[in-house]
Amino acid sequence: MFIVRLVLPLGLMGSLVLNAAELESLLGSEKQDVQKYKQTLLETTYEKQKYSWINPLGVALEYNTNESAQSNAVGESKSAYVNFNQDVFRSGGIYYSMDYAQSQKNYSQISLDEENAALSQEIYQTLLSMSRYDKQIKQSELKIDNYEIEIFLKRQQYEAGDVDITLLNNALMNRNQELKNLMSLKTLLKNSRINLAKMSDLKEEEIPLPRFTLVDEAAFLEYNYNIDKQAKQALVLNDQYKITHSNYLPKVSLNAQYGITEYDNNDLRVNYDGDYYSAGLKVSMPLDFNRGATVEEAKITYLKSQAEMLEQKREQNAYYKQILSNIESFEEYIKLTQKNLVLYKELLDVTSKAVNAGYKAGYDLKTLQNTNAIDEYEISINEINIQLELVKLHFIVREGGYEK
Repeated sequence: MFIVRLVLPLGLMGSLVLNAAELESLLGSEKQDVQKYKQTLLETTYEKQKYSWINPLGVALEYNTNESAQSNAVGESKSAYVNFNQDVFRSGGIYYSMDYAQSQKNYSQISLDEENAALSQEIYQTLLSMSRYDKQIKQSELKIDNYEIEIFLKRQQYEAGDVDITLLNNALMNRNQELKNLMSLKTLLKNSRINLAKMSDLKEEEIPLPRFTLVDEAAFLEYNYNIDKQAKQALVLNDQYKITHSNYLPKVSLNAQYGITEYDNNDLRVNYDGDYYSAGLKVSMPLDFNRGATVEEAKITYLKSQAEMLEQKREQNAYYKQILSNIESFEEYIKLTQKNLVLYKELLDVTSKAVNAGYKAGYDLKTLQNTNAIDEYEISINEINIQLELVKLHFIVREGGYEK
């Protein structure tokens, strides 16, 4: 008897999720490069954002020449200087900016991890679908074989005047409909192979297909990509709210400048050469009429994201139950088909003896054999359908947790 309700232990929950190296071995070389660049870009963006609050150091070289309107004296000056203007206190804004960079990195990382999991899911869904199409094609060919037998028998009965044309016509229409179904299945199998080739350089037989098991409901909700990503986004928006609030509070800025100047005016016999510097602190706070609305907007955006996270939990809980319901339906189909197989086995034994004794035609035995094989394929197809449902759950669950 086929049993699907296996619970994957929490410690092994992510054992079938491909790590970076395993996923890389499956993906095509071009897609590997794309994913690597995305990871590198993520790290680079984080480093840029982490120190975005630091202003650049200004460096300049100047050369000027001038002529006096009174004496036509010509002078020239050369100077070089550096200046620096930097906020050293923003009422927490600097700390919040660095927090924001980390939160944004965490959100980007889990988004990329989810994308990689989706690539893994697509590969395995394609492989499972190809296996299902292959069995459905063999099943369809058996159905067509049975329809051919039925057409042959109905034609003989029609020619003998035992039945009207309706039964023969129905048999022909059923055969033709199944031929169209067979063509569609072959097209789906061909397209799946093309889709796999877009994602991977490996052939289907070169990719091992694991047996997926049911993820525990508590683990599904705790390590769910969709929920965790929504939580990470809420943290990003919370940091944005804090930054927005601090923008309207007092801040302290340090400004400094150091330079060297050389001036020469031979006609007036004026020249000087030396350095200079300046330094100071500035305390400021903006007084903006829209301050309250701007801060409140950022706060509401954050609170909305918190509500959306709770909504996502509810949706994922319902999604889990929906998958379980689908699996239960496929299990019922399998049980029903297994009962049919028991009956077919009995009929095959009786019919085989009758054919050997000359009481039954070989067509009856062939039809039963085909029907028995059709139902055996039906069980295999529904087992694959269950695996396809389990894949949907499996790749929504991440292997580990990020710090919240």
